[in-house]
Amino acid sequence: MRRTRLIGVAIALVCGCALSPQRKAESLIANEQYREALRTYVSILNPHLREGKRYINYNVDAVTGIGIVYWHMGRFDTAEKILKWVNQRSPEFGKARFYLGVCHESRGRFDDAMRVYREYGTLPEKDGYRDAMRGRLNWLVREKITLEVKQAIRNEQSLSLFSVPEYSVGVLYFYNLTENTRWNPLQKGLAEMMITDLSQVDQLQVVERLRLQKLIEELNLGMTGLLEEERSAQIGKILGARTLVKGSYMIQENLDIEINTGTMDILEADQPEFSQFDGTMPDIFRLEKEIVLKVISDMG
Repeated sequence: MRRTRLIGVAIALVCGCALSPQRKAESLIANEQYREALRTYVSILNPHLREGKRYINYNVDAVTGIGIVYWHMGRFDTAEKILKWVNQRSPEFGKARFYLGVCHESRGRFDDAMRVYREYGTLPEKDGYRDAMRGRLNWLVREKITLEVKQAIRNEQSLSLFSVPEYSVGVLYFYNLTENTRWNPLQKGLAEMMITDLSQVDQLQVVERLRLQKLIEELNLGMTGLLEEERSAQIGKILGARTLVKGSYMIQENLDIEINTGTMDILEADQPEFSQFDGTMPDIFRLEKEIVLKVISDMG
């Protein structure tokens, strides 16, 4: 990842809240005057001797700034040590934690970066780096899943249906049989709700919706492609899902809704037996729960 992609974000986040010396240092960083920036930050810390020992006046912004400068200079080991120290001493200071994750990214340690970014929820609500960490986490997750899906597609011939875990399940997008496209969001919405609920069952290994979305994009599958029986084994094998949940829905003008769903074992490759769930749009959450329970029952 290029460091320049994050410079604008970082400067925007600290603008207006730093003291004059910090602003000067940040301006020096923006102009790639890294050694001058280091001297400015060190002056803030006021290193001094007392009884033969070296001391500094701890300033979380200045110490973090020094770590950031070393990151810009490509000295990732030094930057990481400094930012880890700040993170331990000032765990609620989001700037240091954010750049610690950035250091991991710069060294290609993306899993470590994601572990750091996942802690965004522990930061104060007003900390601007909370959203920055969440954004980096979401981006890294999408990139990781994209790479995994591409690799699975490349290795499809070497994948075995029998290696897919027995209690693994993927929920495909539902097909909208209603001519009115205003109901299209339910295609992914129903799948997302079911994935969330099925994930609460400890015995089940549930495929994330994002992984399915990336597979659709890579294979250029449309809604009809997801419903084709001959593609089911391929989809299940690549996703790592032994059971696929398929379904469709029809919504009438009076908001009556009919949902048809069925589960398919990719080893048996039999036509799924569909069950019908009827209600009205206000019943959508109850119907979704009934469908989830039916899927769990079908899987034994």
